[in-house]
Parts: sequence; structure tokens; C-alpha cells
Amino acid sequence: MYWQKQGGEKWILKGDSNTSFHKCANGRKRKSTISSLEDEDGVTTDFEELKKHIMEYYKKLFGREETAEIHLRDEIWDSSQRVTEEENER
Repeated sequence: MYWQKQGGEKWILKGDSNTSFHKCANGRKRKSTISSLEDEDGVTTDFEELKKHIMEYYKKLFGREETAEIHLRDEIWDSSQRVTEEENER
């Protein structure tokens, strides 16, 4: 009973061995948590809206690029300016 009481007092006064770890982890979490974002529409603070905004941003950033369908007409160059099949194989 004595040691349990002493251990409890020590824990209250000094904390246990994980206290400093939890302080760092909780501080890091508070520092890296995104609580709001500002864009051209204003400030977003709702958690679900934040998730949606972040997902859309990264989808645009890393998504597929739209390819332009550009085709050249055969009439653009006359036959003297075109590459022949023989020249193309070299």
C-alpha cells in the first residue's frame, strides 16, 4: 500500500516515462493539423469540406493530363517539303 501511494505521488508530480513522448506527439499533431483552408471562394473550416477540397486539389495536381486532339491536314506541305518513306527509314 505504501509503495502504491508513493508511486502515485511520483506519477502526479513528475509524470511517467511516456509523458515527454506524448507531449511531443500531441504537439506535432496540433502543429500539423489543418483546421482551415482559404481559396477564391473563402475560408473552409468544415472537416468534410476540407477533405473534399484537398482530394480535388491533388486529383488535379496528379491526375491525367488532358490531351489535345490536334491533327494536321495532308495539304499543309507540298510534296517537295514532305519526308519520303526512304528518308523516314534512315
